[in-house]
Amino acid sequence: MSKIIIKNNTKLSDLKVLELVLQVIINGKISRDGAMYCALTIMSESIEIQANLTKNNTQVFTVDNY
Repeated sequence: MSKIIIKNNTKLSDLKVLELVLQVIINGKISRDGAMYCALTIMSESIEIQANLTKNNTQVFTVDNY
């Protein structure tokens, strides 16, 4: 079973952040030779989503304003 952590550093609602992260997940694992989701995604709402993979294979998404 995989684990996903989402850090919301914006004033967006949790629902909106989930929708944005879902868009990244739908595009699939394209970074690190298919091991993780896109490392950095810029969204049209002046939002960036950073994806990282921990040593325990946990996907961590950090949502920030840019």
